[in-house]
Amino acid sequence: MKNLKPTLASIILGFCVIPLILYLLVFAKNGVSAKAEDWANFATFVSLFIGICNLILFAILTYYVQGYNESNNKFIETRSRMLERPIISFSLIRGRYWIQNIGNGPAINIIVKSDFHNNAWKYGFIWHSLQATNQLEPMDWTTSSNIICATYSDSMGHDYISYMENDSLITIDCQDEKSIKKFGQQIEKAKLNAPSITWRQNH
Repeated sequence: MKNLKPTLASIILGFCVIPLILYLLVFAKNGVSAKAEDWANFATFVSLFIGICNLILFAILTYYVQGYNESNNKFIETRSRMLERPIISFSLIRGRYWIQNIGNGPAINIIVKSDFHNNAWKYGFIWHSLQATNQLEPMDWTTSSNIICATYSDSMGHDYISYMENDSLITIDCQDEKSIKKFGQQIEKAKLNAPSITWRQNH
């Protein structure tokens, strides 16, 4: 929509100039005609030209309005998703890591993996869902983990990754192209499976 005004101004200017040029080249090449027939032909030409211009303008406006509506709908969907997004975080407390959902929506289909060495994860656990309650839950096996990651979804099926390396946490929105491009290496690691992935037992 930002380029709509200059584009319409250029088109309208062209619509005004083209009939004048055609008039000078065709109808007025022998001077201003005094014949009613010539003026009638010119009026027919102008009417037809204006009709075609209206169709072109309508098509251009339709294209821009459709693009604006699609962009606006995408913005509303993204904003709504971000407001309900779960965010899984890890905290080191008393010599082990704890997991919690610090976001605004429930996290489901959670798989937690840790201890990444030789291009493989040592541990992998299927976690129960985490509500957005900020409640900490212990991960007893993570007394010394170089990397921890969790893959999970929100209630609408959108996928996310929480990735912590050297106690620095990043969260990745797998629907966002910029996020995917920026954290491609972390995403590839998160996709790797542990030798065995089992249900985590509550303690």
